[in-house]
Amino acid sequence: MNTKHIIALQGTILFSLFFASCEEKNKTGSTSEPDLHGDTLAERKNETGTIPDLIEYFESKGLNGRFSPKEFGMIGAIDGGSYSNSKELRIEIYKFETPNKAASLKELMGGKKLKIVTNGSFAIFIHSGGQEVIDAFNNF
Repeated sequence: MNTKHIIALQGTILFSLFFASCEEKNKTGSTSEPDLHGDTLAERKNETGTIPDLIEYFESKGLNGRFSPKEFGMIGAIDGGSYSNSKELRIEIYKFETPNKAASLKELMGGKKLKIVTNGSFAIFIHSGGQEVIDAFNNF
């Protein structure tokens, strides 16, 4: 098995686990949809914001790179891809339907070496990039 097959298999497993956890929550009577009445303005923006909006924000903060779409459906995202400029900035950006789905992915992958940060309905996987990337993302 090559690396691409292993990554695809991991993605399929995570996708299955993600939706299994959502189904289990719904069986217990709780909802996977967030209550938007208490959200801050930033959380509401993240509900309607897009990956191009986030990239534009990163660029305004001097975090320039190139976006390349990636397969995102297998992890439950509605959009996604990689954003990088070299070895100093290499992240994956994913947009989810709700903040709960983004947070669930972070919980499922919490034990991995990959740093995952969520903000509203967005998640980023940080392969390389420092606190500047996290701060910009959290302020989006």
